[in-house]
Amino acid sequence: MPHQNQNQNQNPVTRNSQAKGNSGREPHIGQPQPLPYEGPLNMVTMFKYFSRRAIGGVEQVDLENSTYRRSVRVDGQMGIIEIQALSDGRLEWSSSFNQSQPSEAIEARVRAIFGLDQPIVEAHQLLGSDQFLAPIVAVHSGLRVAGTWDPFETGVRTIMGQQVSVAGASTIAARFVERLGTRMDRVGDCVDTLGADCPQYLFPTPATVAEANLDAIGMPQARVNAIRGFANAVAEGQVVLDKAVPLDELISSICAIKGLGPWTAHYIAMRLGHHDAFPAADLGLRKALATTGDDGVSNVPNTRQLEARSEAWRPWRSLAAMLLWHHNSQP
Repeated sequence: MPHQNQNQNQNPVTRNSQAKGNSGREPHIGQPQPLPYEGPLNMVTMFKYFSRRAIGGVEQVDLENSTYRRSVRVDGQMGIIEIQALSDGRLEWSSSFNQSQPSEAIEARVRAIFGLDQPIVEAHQLLGSDQFLAPIVAVHSGLRVAGTWDPFETGVRTIMGQQVSVAGASTIAARFVERLGTRMDRVGDCVDTLGADCPQYLFPTPATVAEANLDAIGMPQARVNAIRGFANAVAEGQVVLDKAVPLDELISSICAIKGLGPWTAHYIAMRLGHHDAFPAADLGLRKALATTGDDGVSNVPNTRQLEARSEAWRPWRSLAAMLLWHHNSQP
Protein backbone atom coordinates (compact mmCIF):
# COMPACT_ATOMS: atom_id res chain seq x y z
CA MET A 1 0.00 0.00 0.00
CA PRO A 2 1.83 3.16 -1.13
CA HIS A 3 2.03 6.18 1.12
CA GLN A 4 0.72 9.48 -0.14
CA ASN A 5 1.98 12.58 1.61
CA GLN A 6 -1.38 14.18 2.29
CA ASN A 7 -1.16 14.77 6.01
CA GLN A 8 -3.62 17.54 6.83
CA ASN A 9 -2.89 20.32 9.37
CA GLN A 10 0.20 18.55 10.59
CA ASN A 11 2.42 19.54 13.50
CA PRO A 12 6.09 20.08 12.53
CA VAL A 13 7.41 17.02 14.35
CA THR A 14 10.78 15.62 13.44
CA ARG A 15 12.77 12.80 14.95
CA ASN A 16 15.28 15.32 16.33
CA SER A 17 12.58 17.26 18.14
CA GLN A 18 12.06 14.19 20.31
CA ALA A 19 15.71 13.75 21.21
CA LYS A 20 15.41 12.44 24.74
CA GLY A 21 17.45 9.39 25.45
CA ASN A 22 16.71 7.04 22.53
CA SER A 23 14.56 9.38 20.41
CA GLY A 24 12.20 9.95 23.32
CA ARG A 25 11.29 6.28 23.46
CA GLU A 26 11.36 3.92 26.37
CA PRO A 27 14.63 1.99 26.38
CA HIS A 28 12.81 -1.26 25.53
CA ILE A 29 10.69 0.05 22.62
CA GLY A 30 12.08 -1.13 19.31
CA GLN A 31 12.95 0.68 16.11
CA PRO A 32 10.10 2.37 14.26
CA GLN A 33 8.46 0.76 11.24
CA PRO A 34 6.55 2.63 8.52
CA LEU A 35 2.75 2.77 8.47
CA PRO A 36 1.87 3.48 4.83
CA TYR A 37 -1.58 4.74 3.93
CA GLU A 38 -3.48 6.08 0.95
CA GLY A 39 -5.46 9.28 0.66
CA PRO A 40 -5.55 12.28 2.99
CA LEU A 41 -5.20 11.87 6.75
CA ASN A 42 -5.95 14.69 9.18
CA MET A 43 -3.50 13.66 11.88
CA VAL A 44 -3.98 16.69 14.13
CA THR A 45 -7.71 16.04 14.44
CA MET A 46 -7.19 12.33 15.01
CA PHE A 47 -4.60 12.87 17.75
CA LYS A 48 -6.87 15.41 19.45
CA TYR A 49 -9.75 12.96 19.29
CA PHE A 50 -7.72 10.28 21.05
CA SER A 51 -6.27 12.78 23.51
CA ARG A 52 -9.70 13.81 24.77
CA ARG A 53 -10.70 10.18 25.30
CA ALA A 54 -7.41 8.71 26.51
CA ILE A 55 -7.81 6.29 29.39
CA GLY A 56 -5.32 7.28 32.07
CA GLY A 57 -2.87 4.51 32.86
CA VAL A 58 -3.56 2.74 29.54
CA GLU A 59 -3.17 5.41 26.86
CA GLN A 60 -0.83 8.37 26.54
CA VAL A 61 -1.23 11.02 23.84
CA ASP A 62 1.57 13.54 23.36
CA LEU A 63 0.04 16.25 21.16
CA GLU A 64 3.25 18.27 20.99
CA ASN A 65 5.13 15.35 19.47
CA SER A 66 2.14 13.81 17.65
CA THR A 67 2.61 10.51 19.47
CA TYR A 68 0.11 7.94 20.70
CA ARG A 69 1.17 5.20 23.13
CA ARG A 70 -0.78 2.47 24.87
CA SER A 71 -0.42 -0.74 26.78
CA VAL A 72 -1.37 -3.92 24.94
CA ARG A 73 -1.60 -7.65 25.49
CA VAL A 74 -0.45 -9.93 22.65
CA ASP A 75 -0.53 -13.71 23.03
CA GLY A 76 -0.59 -13.34 26.80
CA GLN A 77 2.40 -10.98 26.89
CA MET A 78 2.16 -7.35 27.94
CA GLY A 79 3.85 -4.54 26.06
CA ILE A 80 3.59 -1.02 24.71
CA ILE A 81 2.95 0.21 21.19
CA GLU A 82 3.74 3.69 19.91
CA ILE A 83 2.48 5.54 16.84
CA GLN A 84 4.06 8.80 15.73
CA ALA A 85 3.31 11.24 12.94
CA LEU A 86 6.33 12.85 11.27
CA SER A 87 6.49 16.27 9.67
CA ASP A 88 6.66 14.90 6.12
CA GLY A 89 3.29 13.16 6.48
CA ARG A 90 4.61 9.70 7.31
CA LEU A 91 3.37 7.57 10.17
CA GLU A 92 5.59 5.15 12.08
CA TRP A 93 4.92 2.56 14.73
CA SER A 94 7.06 0.63 17.17
CA SER A 95 6.54 -1.74 20.06
CA SER A 96 8.28 -3.32 23.01
CA PHE A 97 7.73 -6.85 21.70
CA ASN A 98 10.60 -8.96 20.46
CA GLN A 99 10.85 -10.50 17.02
CA SER A 100 9.14 -13.71 18.14
CA GLN A 101 5.82 -11.87 18.15
CA PRO A 102 3.80 -11.80 14.90
CA SER A 103 4.55 -8.25 13.75
CA GLU A 104 2.08 -8.40 10.83
CA ALA A 105 -0.81 -9.15 13.18
CA ILE A 106 0.25 -6.39 15.55
CA GLU A 107 0.63 -3.92 12.70
CA ALA A 108 -2.86 -4.73 11.41
CA ARG A 109 -4.34 -3.79 14.78
CA VAL A 110 -2.17 -0.66 14.95
CA ARG A 111 -3.45 0.39 11.53
CA ALA A 112 -7.02 -0.02 12.73
CA ILE A 113 -6.54 2.60 15.46
CA PHE A 114 -6.14 5.40 12.92
CA GLY A 115 -8.38 3.86 10.27
CA LEU A 116 -5.53 3.62 7.80
CA ASP A 117 -7.21 0.99 5.64
CA GLN A 118 -10.48 2.85 5.26
CA PRO A 119 -11.27 3.60 1.58
CA ILE A 120 -11.25 7.30 2.37
CA VAL A 121 -11.08 8.56 -1.21
CA GLU A 122 -14.12 6.55 -2.25
CA ALA A 123 -16.03 7.62 0.85
CA HIS A 124 -15.19 11.29 0.35
CA GLN A 125 -16.31 11.15 -3.26
CA LEU A 126 -19.75 9.87 -2.34
CA LEU A 127 -20.25 12.10 0.70
CA GLY A 128 -18.81 15.08 -1.16
CA SER A 129 -21.53 14.72 -3.79
CA ASP A 130 -24.20 15.38 -1.15
CA GLN A 131 -25.27 19.03 -1.22
CA PHE A 132 -25.33 19.32 2.56
CA LEU A 133 -22.15 17.36 3.30
CA ALA A 134 -20.00 18.71 0.44
CA PRO A 135 -18.72 21.84 2.26
CA ILE A 136 -18.15 19.82 5.45
CA VAL A 137 -16.11 17.22 3.57
CA ALA A 138 -14.03 20.03 2.03
CA VAL A 139 -13.29 21.60 5.42
CA HIS A 140 -12.49 18.30 7.15
CA SER A 141 -10.62 16.54 4.38
CA GLY A 142 -8.59 13.67 5.76
CA LEU A 143 -10.84 13.01 8.75
CA ARG A 144 -11.32 9.29 9.34
CA VAL A 145 -13.41 7.24 11.70
CA ALA A 146 -11.31 6.58 14.78
CA GLY A 147 -10.73 2.89 15.38
CA THR A 148 -9.54 0.91 18.37
CA TRP A 149 -6.93 -1.57 19.52
CA ASP A 150 -9.30 -3.20 22.01
CA PRO A 151 -13.01 -3.22 21.09
CA PHE A 152 -14.03 -4.34 24.59
CA GLU A 153 -12.14 -1.45 26.14
CA THR A 154 -13.82 0.96 23.72
CA GLY A 155 -17.21 -0.53 24.52
CA VAL A 156 -16.74 -0.08 28.27
CA ARG A 157 -15.44 3.46 27.76
CA THR A 158 -18.48 4.23 25.59
CA ILE A 159 -20.89 3.01 28.25
CA MET A 160 -19.07 5.06 30.88
CA GLY A 161 -19.63 8.12 28.70
CA GLN A 162 -23.41 7.86 28.73
CA GLN A 163 -24.91 11.12 30.02
CA VAL A 164 -21.60 12.49 31.31
CA SER A 165 -18.94 14.74 29.81
CA VAL A 166 -15.93 13.35 27.96
CA ALA A 167 -13.68 14.56 30.78
CA GLY A 168 -15.91 12.98 33.41
CA ALA A 169 -15.90 9.65 31.64
CA SER A 170 -12.11 9.77 31.35
CA THR A 171 -11.81 10.29 35.10
CA ILE A 172 -14.03 7.28 35.78
CA ALA A 173 -12.13 5.17 33.25
CA ALA A 174 -8.78 5.94 34.90
CA ARG A 175 -10.19 4.98 38.30
CA PHE A 176 -11.65 1.81 36.80
CA VAL A 177 -8.29 0.78 35.32
CA GLU A 178 -6.37 1.49 38.51
CA ARG A 179 -8.75 -0.75 40.44
CA LEU A 180 -9.12 -3.61 37.97
CA GLY A 181 -6.23 -3.38 35.50
CA THR A 182 -3.07 -5.47 35.46
CA ARG A 183 0.07 -3.60 36.45
CA MET A 184 2.64 -3.40 33.64
CA ASP A 185 6.23 -4.58 33.95
CA ARG A 186 9.04 -2.00 34.18
CA VAL A 187 6.73 0.86 35.13
CA GLY A 188 9.68 2.69 36.64
CA ASP A 189 11.42 2.88 33.27
CA CYS A 190 8.24 4.14 31.67
CA VAL A 191 7.69 6.89 34.26
CA ASP A 192 11.34 7.98 34.16
CA THR A 193 11.33 8.28 30.38
CA LEU A 194 7.80 9.31 29.45
CA GLY A 195 6.34 10.85 32.59
CA ALA A 196 3.80 9.83 35.20
CA ASP A 197 0.99 9.56 32.63
CA CYS A 198 2.72 6.79 30.65
CA PRO A 199 0.93 3.43 30.17
CA GLN A 200 1.12 1.54 33.45
CA TYR A 201 -1.81 -0.88 33.32
CA LEU A 202 -3.44 -3.33 30.95
CA PHE A 203 -7.16 -2.77 30.56
CA PRO A 204 -9.07 -5.50 32.43
CA THR A 205 -10.46 -8.45 30.51
CA PRO A 206 -14.21 -9.10 30.06
CA ALA A 207 -14.05 -11.95 32.59
CA THR A 208 -12.39 -9.71 35.16
CA VAL A 209 -14.93 -6.92 34.73
CA ALA A 210 -17.87 -9.34 34.82
CA GLU A 211 -16.85 -10.54 38.29
CA ALA A 212 -15.52 -7.25 39.67
CA ASN A 213 -16.81 -5.23 42.58
CA LEU A 214 -17.66 -1.86 41.03
CA ASP A 215 -19.04 -0.22 44.16
CA ALA A 216 -18.06 3.44 44.60
CA ILE A 217 -16.57 3.56 41.11
CA GLY A 218 -18.41 6.82 40.42
CA MET A 219 -21.27 5.64 38.20
CA PRO A 220 -25.01 5.15 38.74
CA GLN A 221 -25.98 1.57 39.48
CA ALA A 222 -27.79 1.23 36.16
CA ARG A 223 -24.59 2.04 34.28
CA VAL A 224 -22.56 -0.32 36.47
CA ASN A 225 -25.06 -3.06 35.66
CA ALA A 226 -24.82 -2.25 31.95
CA ILE A 227 -21.02 -2.55 32.01
CA ARG A 228 -21.22 -5.81 33.92
CA GLY A 229 -23.84 -7.10 31.48
CA PHE A 230 -21.69 -6.08 28.51
CA ALA A 231 -18.63 -7.77 30.02
CA ASN A 232 -20.61 -10.96 30.68
CA ALA A 233 -21.98 -11.00 27.14
CA VAL A 234 -18.52 -10.58 25.63
CA ALA A 235 -16.94 -13.15 27.96
CA GLU A 236 -19.62 -15.72 27.16
CA GLY A 237 -19.60 -15.08 23.42
CA GLN A 238 -23.08 -13.59 23.25
CA VAL A 239 -21.53 -10.39 21.84
CA VAL A 240 -18.68 -10.96 19.39
CA LEU A 241 -16.67 -7.77 18.92
CA ASP A 242 -15.35 -8.55 15.47
CA LYS A 243 -15.76 -6.52 12.31
CA ALA A 244 -16.52 -9.77 10.48
CA VAL A 245 -19.82 -9.99 12.38
CA PRO A 246 -22.60 -8.44 10.22
CA LEU A 247 -23.59 -4.97 11.41
CA ASP A 248 -27.23 -5.81 12.12
CA GLU A 249 -26.20 -8.87 14.12
CA LEU A 250 -23.68 -6.89 16.17
CA ILE A 251 -26.22 -4.11 16.88
CA SER A 252 -28.89 -6.61 17.94
CA SER A 253 -26.54 -8.47 20.28
CA ILE A 254 -25.46 -5.29 22.05
CA CYS A 255 -28.99 -3.92 22.29
CA ALA A 256 -30.07 -7.20 23.93
CA ILE A 257 -28.09 -6.13 27.02
CA LYS A 258 -30.18 -4.27 29.59
CA GLY A 259 -29.26 -0.59 29.68
CA LEU A 260 -27.69 -0.48 26.22
CA GLY A 261 -29.44 0.89 23.16
CA PRO A 262 -28.89 1.72 19.50
CA TRP A 263 -26.68 4.77 20.14
CA THR A 264 -24.14 2.77 22.15
CA ALA A 265 -24.31 -0.17 19.77
CA HIS A 266 -23.79 1.92 16.64
CA TYR A 267 -20.95 3.92 18.19
CA ILE A 268 -19.13 0.73 19.20
CA ALA A 269 -19.69 -0.60 15.67
CA MET A 270 -18.22 2.59 14.21
CA ARG A 271 -15.07 2.27 16.28
CA LEU A 272 -14.89 -1.44 15.43
CA GLY A 273 -14.64 -0.56 11.74
CA HIS A 274 -18.17 -0.91 10.38
CA HIS A 275 -18.42 1.75 7.67
CA ASP A 276 -22.22 2.03 7.70
CA ALA A 277 -23.00 2.25 11.42
CA PHE A 278 -24.96 5.41 12.22
CA PRO A 279 -26.31 6.46 15.67
CA ALA A 280 -29.35 8.29 14.31
CA ALA A 281 -30.70 8.98 17.80
CA ASP A 282 -27.69 11.20 18.60
CA LEU A 283 -28.86 14.71 19.45
CA GLY A 284 -25.70 16.29 18.04
CA LEU A 285 -26.27 14.65 14.66
CA ARG A 286 -29.92 15.65 14.65
CA LYS A 287 -29.05 19.27 15.48
CA ALA A 288 -26.48 19.28 12.69
CA LEU A 289 -29.31 18.68 10.21
CA ALA A 290 -31.65 21.23 11.77
CA THR A 291 -33.32 23.81 9.54
CA THR A 292 -34.73 27.21 10.42
CA GLY A 293 -38.30 27.94 9.47
CA ASP A 294 -39.78 31.21 8.29
CA ASP A 295 -40.77 31.92 11.88
CA GLY A 296 -37.13 31.66 12.98
CA VAL A 297 -37.74 28.46 14.90
CA SER A 298 -35.17 25.69 14.53
CA ASN A 299 -36.63 22.43 13.27
CA VAL A 300 -34.58 19.49 14.52
CA PRO A 301 -35.27 16.20 12.71
CA ASN A 302 -36.30 13.24 14.80
CA THR A 303 -34.47 9.91 14.76
CA ARG A 304 -36.62 8.45 12.00
CA GLN A 305 -36.19 11.53 9.80
CA LEU A 306 -32.41 11.52 10.27
CA GLU A 307 -32.28 7.82 9.52
CA ALA A 308 -34.13 8.47 6.27
CA ARG A 309 -31.82 11.37 5.37
CA SER A 310 -28.76 9.22 6.00
CA GLU A 311 -29.81 6.66 3.38
CA ALA A 312 -28.09 8.82 0.77
CA TRP A 313 -24.80 8.42 2.64
CA ARG A 314 -24.67 4.63 2.54
CA PRO A 315 -22.37 2.77 2.79
CA TRP A 316 -20.23 5.45 4.48
CA ARG A 317 -22.57 6.66 7.20
CA SER A 318 -19.96 6.19 9.95
CA LEU A 319 -17.71 8.75 8.30
CA ALA A 320 -20.71 11.03 7.75
CA ALA A 321 -21.37 10.93 11.49
CA MET A 322 -17.74 11.76 12.31
CA LEU A 323 -17.78 14.65 9.86
CA LEU A 324 -20.97 16.08 11.36
CA TRP A 325 -19.70 15.71 14.93
CA HIS A 326 -16.42 17.43 14.18
CA HIS A 327 -18.10 20.13 12.14
CA ASN A 328 -20.25 20.92 15.15
CA SER A 329 -17.28 20.60 17.55
CA GLN A 330 -18.83 17.81 19.58
CA PRO A 331 -17.23 14.53 18.49
